[in-house]
Amino acid sequence: MLLTAVAAAYGSDSTSSRQSFSEFRQSVLSDYASFRENVLKDYARFLENAWVEYDRFKGIERDETPKPDKAPVAPRQADTPRDSDIPAPQTIADDPKPLPPSATPEPPAPQPEPEPAAEQTFDFYGMTFGMPQTDVRIPRRLGSEKEFASLWRDLDSDSQARALCSHLQALAASHRFNDYLTFDLVRGYVNTRYSGHHSTARMALSHFLLTHMGFGARLGMTATGEGLLLLPFSQTVYGRPYMRIDSSRFFIFADSDDLDPSTSITTCRLPEGATTGRELDLRFAQAPAIPYKPHTFHLKFGGIELNGNVNANLFPMLYRYPQMEMTDYASTVLEPELRADIVNQIKIQLAGKPQLEAVDALLRFTQSAFSYATDDQAHGFEKPYFFEEMLFYPQCDCEDRAVFYTYLLWNALGIENQMITYPGHESAAVCLTEPIGGDSYSFDGRTFYISDPTYIGARTGQCMPDYVTTRPQIDHHYR
Repeated sequence: MLLTAVAAAYGSDSTSSRQSFSEFRQSVLSDYASFRENVLKDYARFLENAWVEYDRFKGIERDETPKPDKAPVAPRQADTPRDSDIPAPQTIADDPKPLPPSATPEPPAPQPEPEPAAEQTFDFYGMTFGMPQTDVRIPRRLGSEKEFASLWRDLDSDSQARALCSHLQALAASHRFNDYLTFDLVRGYVNTRYSGHHSTARMALSHFLLTHMGFGARLGMTATGEGLLLLPFSQTVYGRPYMRIDSSRFFIFADSDDLDPSTSITTCRLPEGATTGRELDLRFAQAPAIPYKPHTFHLKFGGIELNGNVNANLFPMLYRYPQMEMTDYASTVLEPELRADIVNQIKIQLAGKPQLEAVDALLRFTQSAFSYATDDQAHGFEKPYFFEEMLFYPQCDCEDRAVFYTYLLWNALGIENQMITYPGHESAAVCLTEPIGGDSYSFDGRTFYISDPTYIGARTGQCMPDYVTTRPQIDHHYR
């Protein structure tokens, strides 16, 4: 925001103005890098001070309205379609936002010591990852502020710790991991390599590595002496408890998600305005590059068939992925070649059909080619799917179908559409070239017809009776 305002002040018409702004921006980033480096150098002193307890909050719920245990079925002989009284949508999410440039500069990558010939391997969600051997020694357990401070000083002066940080960064980059998977890689390595160490020691090492990778992680400890990591995110994270430190949310990561909600958590206090790095971004700028393990899928209904293989190695990594806004699931592509193949299969099978006939054929396929189950029934917790997960898990619910259906409407059929949400239900609406009768709403002067991939047997223009007079919100707009 500051840089944007300064850019406006400089103007944008002349080369000299652009150069001046560029020089100013570089100066700001350089000053920040120096400031952050000083914070990290003084971090041991902050760790030595008395830790304080900040306000703690339960996880934010996207929607607490229960979903139906069974997918609703439309009447066999539907009433004559009618012009609907559905109110216009209440809000609309922006089109998928481009990944913003980091608000903070990347710190220079630590330069590793000459790599030993030996390689160490570790398991990461069933995949074997390898990197140069390092020998970082940490205590079995930490129990006081002074011990945390002492370990930080030891790690900060240990060339092996710096090399480990560099190796993990390189490993994450080679697999095109985003911020969250990079954190998960660090956590996975530390928990494997130091499996016999107490959570306080493992979390302290993970915290050191993450902060030196540029992330604004904090270290925490419960009243019962368990170690924690506190992470800030660029997006709202649903379903995960967090602490509010100053004006920021820090989400709590422990060895187990069953952390006692009544236990107090403390962390060290940093000087006002001090930060150890940037927030983690949950979105994917590119598809992860991981070993391929084929999982064959075959889906068939109503004259449409989809066949192929999806990379089974993706899904353990994504199983406990933090919950985001639905637009982020809709705009994430994890297997580009697979997506292109599915789009091509749909295009071939629906080629030549009139627009509404093609839309309804895809709608019926999405309604009936998948078995329905709520996330609680299938997984025991709320778990929205990415598109690719629809091809792996045997059951899905309304938001998963909406992600799948709206993507294919746009990419295979070229139909402008919106993924919409009601209390307890995710649906879709399409903008057709020719008007039809049925349930619809107006947006930007155009008509969008409800096309619900979970209302079994319904055609485009039929809304579930419970939502006919409910104002939907728009989660994602393909246009």
